[in-house]
Amino acid sequence: MNGQSGISPEMALRLSKALCRTLENWLAMQNSYHLWHLDKKLSLDKVQKVELVRWVQAHLTFASA
Repeated sequence: MNGQSGISPEMALRLSKALCRTLENWLAMQNSYHLWHLDKKLSLDKVQKVELVRWVQAHLTFASA
């Protein structure tokens, strides 16, 4: 809560009881915080988009009934 470390699942459980907010709420806030910081420092310029349907067709085989 002082910006030095994240909220662990155990701490989220304690906060949920003490402050009457759900465990999921605390963990969602922590995830949002991490994703916001990653978005600011991580460059995705070299990541290529993949068409999921074509990828699945090329990489997965389904057993026919």
